[in-house]
Amino acid sequence: MKYKEFDKLVGLGSANKVILALQKEAYDIDTLGKELSLNRTSVFYHLKNLIDKGVAEKRMVGKRAYYGLRENNRKDTLQR
Repeated sequence: MKYKEFDKLVGLGSANKVILALQKEAYDIDTLGKELSLNRTSVFYHLKNLIDKGVAEKRMVGKRAYYGLRENNRKDTLQR
């Protein structure tokens, strides 16, 4: 299910959609924007806030920046 459809069902805001997407994998800004149907400015704004709060991190691979959740916030590392 695409995020647009999911958003209509549960009414998630953009910041929550970014967090849900980053739980799966790291993205560059353009790919994340396309996946969530958000413009680049909105994606950057939410990522900056998540980084400032210590939830997400930025990693450089060559000249491209990828954003993902910090290790202790990722779905695969959360304890149940």
